[in-house]
Amino acid sequence: MVQIRPAKIIFAGGGTGGHLFPAIAIANRIEELLKNTGGSDILFVGTKRGIEFRMNDKLGYPLHLINMRGIVRSLTWRNLLVPFVIVTALLKSFFLIRRFKPDVVVGTGGYVSWPVLKIANWKKISTVLQEQNSFPGITTRQLAGKAACVYLGFGKAKEFLTTNTEIKITGNPVRSTISNGNREEALKELVTKVAKSENVSLEKLRFIPSDITVETHRANLSIADVVLDTYPYNGSTTTLEALWAEIPVVTRVGEQFAARNSYTYMINAGITEGIAWSDEEYVEWGIKLGTDEQLRKEVSWKLRQSKKTSPLWNGKQFTREMEKAYQQMWDIYINEKKINP
Repeated sequence: MVQIRPAKIIFAGGGTGGHLFPAIAIANRIEELLKNTGGSDILFVGTKRGIEFRMNDKLGYPLHLINMRGIVRSLTWRNLLVPFVIVTALLKSFFLIRRFKPDVVVGTGGYVSWPVLKIANWKKISTVLQEQNSFPGITTRQLAGKAACVYLGFGKAKEFLTTNTEIKITGNPVRSTISNGNREEALKELVTKVAKSENVSLEKLRFIPSDITVETHRANLSIADVVLDTYPYNGSTTTLEALWAEIPVVTRVGEQFAARNSYTYMINAGITEGIAWSDEEYVEWGIKLGTDEQLRKEVSWKLRQSKKTSPLWNGKQFTREMEKAYQQMWDIYINEKKINP
């Protein structure tokens, strides 16, 4: 009888739940599909700063750590270390792949996925990419051409990929316990699990029903000390409501307009505290604003003052500017008609 060896698969991705949880969902499904045909040998690769490290004991798979980070947008001496970090990460990825001998490497985003996928490509090992965002991350954009297949959460992402690689629009993977059950209960279970891994008291968590009135929604803002913005689709009305309520907001800035809404609002309100240009900065701002009460008070004071001077809150001026823009568009249209009747 021929014994079939387990399929050896590396999942490279993490830093945030947005990169980690799709990887877990895919790994769970692979295990299920291969359990009667040789099984699978799955290894996760992440960083010590990522959520994957803090959830290591609940991950369900062995985790190998590689130090990797990107350039910080602000001026800092840490950027001088980035070339050394990249070279070291590539070397560690090389030795890891040589030792583990994967059949395929799956990249789900985050800084750590780049060196692992890069070495896999160099060693002619099949790679697969799963992109969660409507605007692909730098790893997907750079390495899609070398992948066997790219799976997209949003069809819009295809517009930003110039490659002959097979692209499939599948939506973002979720665990079967979520897709087959009550989504609100599954989300509650997931948040609770993450909170436990971060040693956050469950008494601090409040799960508010989605079927609430606008008045109740706005009243619930008073519960929050800090509002964490969503990504890649930033808040719009919700962000404005939080800023008007003088609550600090942490936002992750992206490259598409939908990922820059909150950034624009905050800049116009005179607020830079809470603006993050990377996943790491997002986490850092969340921790800083969550633990520094004095900083929160300073941001709240700035927001209170901005109501007197910022054009963000001046409805009459906004209306005049909109009317002026419409008039300019109409003038341009009329002039073009005169030139090209």
